Amino acid sequence: MQAVHDIKSVAMGPGVARFKAEVAFHPTALGLVYLQTGANQAELLRSFQIARCEWLLMISNWLLIAS
Repeated sequence: MQAVHDIKSVAMGPGVARFKAEVAFHPTALGLVYLQTGANQAELLRSFQIARCEWLLMISNWLLIAS
């Protein structure tokens, strides 16, 4: 983690609060750790496949609306 910015908290009620912060990570270090674990490859492939299906659905809906 490189830095934490814009920290905010809001009391929503008794015993309930919201917390927000912007966290900056070092992208190269984060990517290397992710790739070195190796155990994430199946999940990574699955997430790409889901994203592709969602993208194709979005494009097909856009084409239907545009025509």
